[in-house]
Amino acid sequence: MIVILGIINYSCPVKIDDSILEKFDQNLTYIFELIGKNNRQKVPYLTDELVHIGPRNNNTLKEFAFKLPYFRTPRVFDLHSLKECEEYLNNINEFIEGFVIVDKNFNRLKIKTERYLKTVIPSKEKIIQTLLMNEKFDSDFPENYFDNEKRSIEMYKKELHAGNIKSFIFRKNKMLNEDEWIKQNLNNVVRQIIKNKYR
Repeated sequence: MIVILGIINYSCPVKIDDSILEKFDQNLTYIFELIGKNNRQKVPYLTDELVHIGPRNNNTLKEFAFKLPYFRTPRVFDLHSLKECEEYLNNINEFIEGFVIVDKNFNRLKIKTERYLKTVIPSKEKIIQTLLMNEKFDSDFPENYFDNEKRSIEMYKKELHAGNIKSFIFRKNKMLNEDEWIKQNLNNVVRQIIKNKYR
C-alpha cells in the first residue's frame, strides 16, 4: 500500500490518504497508467500523472466504464471503425504513441502512429551499429528480435577473420585486431553488412 500511495500522491493534485482509499470498492482492481517526464518512453509528457484506465471486478474479472474522482482518464475519440482510427493517426500533428481501441466488451487493439514507430524501432543501420559496438538499445526487445542481424555480423566476422574481405587485407599492416578495425571503420562495415557485399 505504501508504494501505491507514494505513486498516487506523486501524480495526483489531491492528497490521497487512507480515509479516501477506504472508499474504494475492495472488490475492484483499479487500473492505472503512470505517464510523465520521469517515466517517458518516447512520448515527451510535460507533467507526471496517474491516468485511471478503469476498474476490473475481482470476482468476475469483467471490466466496466467508471470515472474515478481526482484522476485523469484517457482521451476519448469519437471514431467508429479501424479505418477512421488509422486515417486520424496518419493525419495527426501531435506526437502520440497511438490508440488503444476498446469495444463494448472491453476487448482492446493497440495501433501506433508511423511517426512513433520510426522513433522507437531503430533502423537496420542503427541495429547493426549497436550490436557491433556491444551497446544497449533504448527499448527492450525480445531476445531473438535481432537474430538476422546477429547472423549477418557473424558471417562478416568469419570472412574478415579468413582474410576474405579486401578492405581488411589492405589495412592489416596497421596491426589492428579485427574488433578494433571494425570500430575504426564502423560506417563502412555497417554498409557492407547490410548490402552483403564485402568480398
